[in-house]
Amino acid sequence: MIDTYWHSIMLDPLLQPLVFSAFFIYFVAGVVKGTLGIGFPTTAVSLLAQVTDARTAISLVVIPVVVTN
Repeated sequence: MIDTYWHSIMLDPLLQPLVFSAFFIYFVAGVVKGTLGIGFPTTAVSLLAQVTDARTAISLVVIPVVVTN
């Protein structure tokens, strides 16, 4: 049985652009880190801050930074 709460959140039309843009921004930041060797947090936070507020951008970047380092 599908959990209707999480199913409704993932189908929320306001959340989908944020999820897709976050994945794209993580990809771009990963390319920058792969090319230069530095800059994943700087790139990801600055680009995510264009889509969300600064607190949300920082909180979205904390886990990938910890995992990649």
